[in-house]
Amino acid sequence: MSDYRADTPALGDIDPLALVGDMVAAHDAATDEVIALADQTSHDAVKLGALRTRLVLFRSKLDLLQFAGLFPADTAAFRVQVDLNDVGQQIADVFTRHQLPNAVVDDVLSVLEPNGQVSRGS
Repeated sequence: MSDYRADTPALGDIDPLALVGDMVAAHDAATDEVIALADQTSHDAVKLGALRTRLVLFRSKLDLLQFAGLFPADTAAFRVQVDLNDVGQQIADVFTRHQLPNAVVDDVLSVLEPNGQVSRGS
């Protein structure tokens, strides 16, 4: 136990993003192992169990990403945001083709998303 404590970093020394990255990598490795198991077996019950496990792992990964703030918890709002970004990009493209000033583009995009989360893209 003392060896474990000596090798374990103090909580203040842990990089949260690196930790989340390690956890995502572990999820991906487990998913790969489950896929390999399903591919290598001839037993239908094992294949079904592997499929169920993959679904659990996918949900677990999504939960982890949401917990870490890397994916929105409100997936409906996320879809709306993606749509707004797409519309904002299309509007910005039209305004650019017509050589409207950047201030006009910015004003229109701010109406679409007052928090400034709609991007004009490239």
